[in-house]
Amino acid sequence: MKPSNYNIFVHYEPDNIYIGYNAVSNGFYVFNEEQYRQVKDILENKGNAGSGGANTLKDTLVKGRFLVDDDMDELKILKLRNNISRFNSEGIALVIAPTLHCPLECRYC
Repeated sequence: MKPSNYNIFVHYEPDNIYIGYNAVSNGFYVFNEEQYRQVKDILENKGNAGSGGANTLKDTLVKGRFLVDDDMDELKILKLRNNISRFNSEGIALVIAPTLHCPLECRYC
């Protein structure tokens, strides 16, 4: 097991909690300070958890894809999702351009 390259952790000071988010799976979890220390330890040790609560926490990390298999290529998954959405003919996308004189020159316009 290895940590995902797309994990984001934010400390929310008023409640002293840590918010974890995985951008590939949209996994979202709120950790207290002790759990966050265990999470960092599990991620730094590449999924080698201790005992008891750490194993339960490891299962949570695997379920949210904060920890992924060693052979998983997350970038390939993201590229595949992008191609599926780009070439899917079952939906329609609509872009509203209020003016054609916009100076931003976005490539999708």
